[in-house]
Amino acid sequence: MSKKQWIVLILILGIYPACKWDYYLSNYLFEQYCTDPDRIGLFVYEKVQLGDEYFIPFPKDKEPRDLDPRFIFGENLMINRERFDEDFIFNVYKKVPISSIGPINAEETSVIRKSDQKVLGKAVSAANAQGWLNQFGLIGGFPGVYCPAGRDENHFPRSRLAHYALVKETFTYQAQGE
Repeated sequence: MSKKQWIVLILILGIYPACKWDYYLSNYLFEQYCTDPDRIGLFVYEKVQLGDEYFIPFPKDKEPRDLDPRFIFGENLMINRERFDEDFIFNVYKKVPISSIGPINAEETSVIRKSDQKVLGKAVSAANAQGWLNQFGLIGGFPGVYCPAGRDENHFPRSRLAHYALVKETFTYQAQGE
């Protein structure tokens, strides 16, 4: 090989790792975060029983499929969001940086009681942009990855299941007189 060919080969072999090093490192770190049960999942710190004043029947002007499934508690029973929001804060998909490499972010949904600011429960998933090149869509960018990964039997993203189950796992309902 000539000197020019060696220089070109060294440049090509040197540029790739220089541009993609954070892709591999972020995937390694992401795997560590995703397999940590203390970091990712559904966490309920206090179960709260809600009274009848928090519930309403389904609105007659909407189909059940058009209602927010996070707040449905039965065949014809759902949480009244206006009443619920008077006493609780419901934060949805708040991004919290975990690592600048990737970058890797936690996505948190939480329920907080307003009276004492106590976090009653939270659902946490994580997202990895897989490197700075990928983030800008350069050199065949990928859409990034989420954990927990995959889909359930209804083809719903598993990374969203805990977020949708948070309200039902944190709050219970028992009709008065039962």
